[in-house]
Amino acid sequence: MFDTQKIGEKIAQFRRKKNMTQMELAEEMSVSFQAVSSWERGSTMPDISRLPQLCDTLGISIDQLLDNSSYLPTVEQLLEPGEAITEPIPAQHLVELEPVIKPKELSSVIHHNKEGVLFDSFYQLLNLIPFLSKEDMESLVRSHRSLITSINDFAEIAPMLPSELVTEIISTLPQENLNLSTFLLLSPVVNPNMVQHLLEQNPDILESAENIAQLAPFLPRDYLNQLLSQKQFSCFQEDLVMLAPFVDQAVLERLLEENLPEIQSIDDLIELAPFISSQSLHKMMQTLFSRE
Repeated sequence: MFDTQKIGEKIAQFRRKKNMTQMELAEEMSVSFQAVSSWERGSTMPDISRLPQLCDTLGISIDQLLDNSSYLPTVEQLLEPGEAITEPIPAQHLVELEPVIKPKELSSVIHHNKEGVLFDSFYQLLNLIPFLSKEDMESLVRSHRSLITSINDFAEIAPMLPSELVTEIISTLPQENLNLSTFLLLSPVVNPNMVQHLLEQNPDILESAENIAQLAPFLPRDYLNQLLSQKQFSCFQEDLVMLAPFVDQAVLERLLEENLPEIQSIDDLIELAPFISSQSLHKMMQTLFSRE
């Protein structure tokens, strides 16, 4: 990243050389006095879009201000985003410069030069994508598919992408050894049948009633009923509450009978009452009263 301390010293040096106060420079730049003070202390940098005006005001060139920084070619490209690039832009430059690039300028350079942005790794893509428009996100992901090799990694950006693209990409990647966090990120994005398919490749996720409860809103109802009927699960009361709206009444009542010790009070049972029969509710209330 830029040496903001050094650039701040240069701004102050050339401002004094022009016999200008911080207030006068602020007025010329249409910014606050505090902004100029922050630049000169090296706490912040001017937006890249302001550099030409700042340098004109101070009577210097941009390369003088940036001291021939390795970022200079990238800055010049950002100032003229419609121009064809002569050298690929290192993606890490865009990632590190993002705090001083206005969103429209960043979008413009990505849109015009998406094939010339040099990404070395998926993590650069991961760091830059949150600052892009949906159109630019999708465009960059499509043009850098070769960097996406893991569904666990890809899940970090999947919620920001169209469902069709997410499904298309994960269909081409190894689908084993997925973790619960990946399922929680992907499940709201892809269709329930895809979630089921991925779970079938990762049966360890289904060993815990807590995991199943967290994924229940995103699973086909028949598949969820089948999962919970295959074996006896140890469920906490909160797991039963999460599962209740998504399973058949008979399945929920069986789970309740198997895990009745987890129901500690009438209040706990009331949360589940809308999802069970009056006969089962009456029977469970009798069991609770008999404990007292």
